Amino acid sequence: YRLAASGDDGQAIFRGIPPGSYKLFAWENLEPNAYLNSDYLRAYETLGVPVNIASGDNPPVSARLIPKD
Repeated sequence: YRLAASGDDGQAIFRGIPPGSYKLFAWENLEPNAYLNSDYLRAYETLGVPVNIASGDNPPVSARLIPKD
């Protein structure tokens, strides 16, 4: 898991991600460590954006913001 906070422009930058397939989630508000709970994540699984990371530069990815509960 990797976490990043977005700026006022809504953008976040992740660096040092090993190549592979991932799923990106963008929560407006998240309880500390809630993403470590598989039952919690299951409720949002369809809102995650599949991302394939290659070595080198990767194109920007957009994710829909998951609103506060």
